[in-house]
Amino acid sequence: MDSPRFVECAAQIDDTLNRRFRLADQEDAVQPLIPKQIRVRRELVVIDLIDRVTDAAEWRALGDALSATGAPGRAFAAYVRSLTLESDDTRAREVAADLWHVLFEGSAGVSASDASEKAEAKGLKLVAALRRDSSWVGKSDAGFFAYALDTSLRLVSALHGRETADLFWGPFVLDYFDEVRAAGHMETLAYEVRRATGDPDVVRWCAQNSGKVEAFRNWSERWSVHRSQVAERSPVAF
Repeated sequence: MDSPRFVECAAQIDDTLNRRFRLADQEDAVQPLIPKQIRVRRELVVIDLIDRVTDAAEWRALGDALSATGAPGRAFAAYVRSLTLESDDTRAREVAADLWHVLFEGSAGVSASDASEKAEAKGLKLVAALRRDSSWVGKSDAGFFAYALDTSLRLVSALHGRETADLFWGPFVLDYFDEVRAAGHMETLAYEVRRATGDPDVVRWCAQNSGKVEAFRNWSERWSVHRSQVAERSPVAF
C-alpha cells in the first residue's frame, strides 16, 4: 500500500481519484489497483471509491477530506451520496449533521488562492443566507433543505461538470445527481437523506409520499456508472 501523504488542497484528492479512475479503465494496467491513503488533520482516510463505489463509508471519508481541505460544494455532494447508500441510522444521523454543517459553515478554511474552492464556498454561503430571506420565513427547515440541496448540487455541476466529464467526478458523482433530477426524484432525495435526523416535517413528508420514496430507492439501487462508455471517450493518461 502506498505511503500516506498529507493533503493540503482538494486538488490533490481529485488527482488521486482521477489516477485511480484511469487505472481502473485500463484493461492491462501494469500498476496494481490499490487504495490510496491520504492524511487529513492527522487522521488517516482511505479512499478507494473506484472499486467500492457503493460503500457509504467511502463517500463519507471523501466528504470529510474535502470538507477539511476547503471544498464545501464537493464535500456536500459526497455526503449526500453517502446518505443514499447508508443503511445504519446512527451513521446516517451523523452524516446528515455533517451535511447541514457544510451547508451553513462550509466557507471556513477555504483556500484564498483556489478559484474553484472560493466559488463553491461563495455559492453555498449565498444559498444558506436565503434561509433568513423573507420568502422562507415561516417555512420548514425540511422544505428549505430540499431547495438548498438541489441548488447546491447544480452549483457543483456548473463548476466542475465540463472539466470532469471523463474523470472521477463526472461519471461517479455528477452524473448520478443529474440523472436523479432528470428522473424527477430530487425532492425525494432531499427528504430521504434527512430521514435519520428525526425532523418531524421530514418524517411526515416521507410517510405521506411513501410511493415516491420507494420509487427513488429502487431507481437509486439500479443506477450504475457506464464505465465502458467513459473509457471510450477518454484516453488513458498518467
